[in-house]
Amino acid sequence: MTTEGSVTEYMDKESSQVIRVITEIATETDDTQLGGRETVKTPPGTYDCQVIYLKENNEVVGTIWVNEEIRVPVKYVATYKTEYMDMEVTMTLVEYT
Repeated sequence: MTTEGSVTEYMDKESSQVIRVITEIATETDDTQLGGRETVKTPPGTYDCQVIYLKENNEVVGTIWVNEEIRVPVKYVATYKTEYMDMEVTMTLVEYT
């Protein structure tokens, strides 16, 4: 079985940084979109972070806060909805080496 899809990336003209990615496969559309910058406090310190929104079919299902000097998200919040439950998961950086 073959399924077609597409990936569209939007880049900032000055920095060439990817600022949005839209992935369409069959009937599902996943979208990442840059938000503003926010300060996030964690046990190892306070970080200036870029906010990234994760969307499925135009609905925000997650938010990631990233700092350019750290290889993992500083904070990640995701929502999961099924027929039987609604769940929100929050992960926050507690240690980084």
